[in-house]
Amino acid sequence: MHHAPVLLTEHGIYTREREEEIIRAEWVVPSFKNRWIRFFYMLSEEIYRRAYRVTSLFTNARRTQIEMGCAAEKCIVIPNGVQYERFLPDSPEAKGRLGGHWCGGSFGTDQRCKNDDLCVF
Repeated sequence: MHHAPVLLTEHGIYTREREEEIIRAEWVVPSFKNRWIRFFYMLSEEIYRRAYRVTSLFTNARRTQIEMGCAAEKCIVIPNGVQYERFLPDSPEAKGRLGGHWCGGSFGTDQRCKNDDLCVF
């Protein structure tokens, strides 16, 4: 549409999560479940094709992304976590970047946010 590069970051494997939800859902008409699951797999194939980079949190998720059709060279793992030693007041990195002061924050979803919008707190 706007020809902007696409970066996909998956904290889980979205399609697999939707598949599990659809299979367990009692409100979904049984004859419609397979069609809906295939639809989500189609969406994954398309975003994997269009994305210039696809990130995951762990190696097994990366393997699954590749198995599901994403080109391996697009996939990287960015694990959760912070190397907190880098931000200790005495560390050279903290002194250089933070002037010796520690600061922190968090990005993520929170139930207090409407529709799982991104929150900064």
